[in-house]
Amino acid sequence: MNEYVLYILMRNDLPSMNVGRAAAQASHAANAFIHSFGKRKDVKEWQKSTLQGFGTAIILSAGFETIYHIIKELPQNTPAKMVYDPEYGMPVTEEVFNLIDSAKVVGSPIIKDDGTIVFFRCVDTCAFIFGKKDELFKYVGELPLFPENHERKH
Repeated sequence: MNEYVLYILMRNDLPSMNVGRAAAQASHAANAFIHSFGKRKDVKEWQKSTLQGFGTAIILSAGFETIYHIIKELPQNTPAKMVYDPEYGMPVTEEVFNLIDSAKVVGSPIIKDDGTIVFFRCVDTCAFIFGKKDELFKYVGELPLFPENHERKH
């Protein structure tokens, strides 16, 4: 069994982060990880864990501040990054949309038939951390798996 693991720390403080969105964001995180660190020897070893080219990945649940703190505390050479979605869609009512700072809206909003407005913004959705499981446990070992019984913590 390979000793390396890719942890994806999914934000649990975004009410819109349902299981489907989390799956998409985890995919973004895995791709960002390979894009940034795919040529490293330890990553290549992790990829040899399966015939399909991936190793163990574990999705954990945490709020933004916790994720930020964990990444900051990791040893400097640990592959870890926040992952952002440059066009994270948010459905809201017209009343709420009118309260949003237009500088934070990316592109043009979409008005749906029911009057809901879907706007897009750049959002830090998750992070990835890669390394030896026993070395990373002290940073992530207390975090629950995502989803955390569908509860949200702020």
